[in-house]
Formats: sequence, C-alpha cells, structure tokens
Amino acid sequence: MKKGFLDWLAQDNSDILCLQETKAFEHQIPAEMKYVLNDYNYIWHIGERPGYAGTAIFSKKDLHILEQTNHFEDHPEFHKEGRVTEVRFEYIPNSNTDPSVPQSGTAPLQGEPASPLGGGTPE
Repeated sequence: MKKGFLDWLAQDNSDILCLQETKAFEHQIPAEMKYVLNDYNYIWHIGERPGYAGTAIFSKKDLHILEQTNHFEDHPEFHKEGRVTEVRFEYIPNSNTDPSVPQSGTAPLQGEPASPLGGGTPE
C-alpha cells in the first residue's frame, strides 16, 4: 500500500494482477484498495498465520474464470502457509488482424497448462 501502489494500480488497468506477501486477511483490505479494484473479481489466500505470507489474484470482471482455488486437499502445507492461489481463465486469442502487430499468444494451447501441483503438462 506504500510507495504509490494505489496510484499505480488506478493507472495501470491490468487485466490480471497477482500479489504475494499480502500479510492480511480479506476483511483487512483497505477501503481505498477496494475502491480502486471495484472492476475486479478476486480470490484471497492468507492461510492460517495472521500477518504472514498470503497471495491474491485480481482479474477484470469481464474475464471468464474457469476455475479458482486457494485450498489444496493433497497439499495441506500450501493452505496452511497461504502461498498458493490458482485461477484458470478461458483462453481468448488476440483478434487483431493488423500484420504490423505481433501476434503472440494467438495459437491455441496444446494439452493442459503445467501446474506446480503436479497437474497436466504441455504436449
């Protein structure tokens, strides 16, 4: 929240924002931050220890979320520490047809995305 974070956040207009070391429970999110992030959905994960670690993922409300979780039954240490949050979005290719614009990210994904939790791997 210090060093101009809210000013940057208000100007940046990111589609997705990932935070780590939030060190706060969800009910402790400052009102100013809630106001700046009004156009976003979010998932917050602090774990069990107050003032320790924590992650959050904010995404524009018009993005289609396929799945999100901050509780991992097979990895209780992730939940306890509050260090892992996972969100999967629908893949929407870049529709820009201007040949002068780089077309990065336009090819459909092959297989499942790699997962730090031992899920699918890319083909």
